[in-house]
Amino acid sequence: MLCAFFLVTDFFLKKHTNHNQLISLPNLLGKTFQEVHNTLNSLNLNYQLVDKNIRDYNPNFQIGAVTSQDPYPGEKVKEGRSIYLTLNAEKIPLTAFPNISDKPFRYAKSILESVNLKVGKIFYKNDIAENVILKSEFDGFLIKKSDSIPIFSSVDLYIGTGDPRNQFQFKVPKLEGLLFQDAENLLKENFLNLGDIYIDGLVSDSLNLIVYKQSRRSTNTIQTFYFSSKAKAPSVDVWLTNDISKINN
Repeated sequence: MLCAFFLVTDFFLKKHTNHNQLISLPNLLGKTFQEVHNTLNSLNLNYQLVDKNIRDYNPNFQIGAVTSQDPYPGEKVKEGRSIYLTLNAEKIPLTAFPNISDKPFRYAKSILESVNLKVGKIFYKNDIAENVILKSEFDGFLIKKSDSIPIFSSVDLYIGTGDPRNQFQFKVPKLEGLLFQDAENLLKENFLNLGDIYIDGLVSDSLNLIVYKQSRRSTNTIQTFYFSSKAKAPSVDVWLTNDISKINN
């Protein structure tokens, strides 16, 4: 009888104190601080924030949103456990615009990327200097060496077309099967712009979207684009998905 009493008592004590009850940690990435506070509070979990003075800015998340968590989503934790959170920087850092004037396009592109900037729209312009940067713009305004600009910004570039005037020759690369980021980069490498983006309705991973269709068919045949004194480079629309089976359809 005494043994049975202790067994029953132990059972109820464990049940009352949630002994061995584990909580599956939710995915907090991308959520605001208030959303995270409410979620963790409802689960009887604590949290600690990484010092704001050492936070980096992540362009994949909104300002102030959670960019990392420890433990990871889906891990089992006990009530009262502290979850370590990193919030995105509250301000987008600035960088000094590098000197890319009169530089070859691909070299200028690598310089921009080295300071966390990217090529925006490409414009063709009549000039004897073929594929050389003639002018750079940010938000429609001329930008020059050492001007301050937010990191991860897109910079529009004007490139010379060489001779003959009023035309530019290009090839359309194959984009199907590429990650969106790689497809966009390949277009720029071929002096073309990214056009409209159409995303499949069933998206499970926005950071790993794949191109399954493009508006201009890829070809090894050289095409000629005719314009007056300057014009925006031709663009290619893309259709994106997480469903790999769509790529060959």
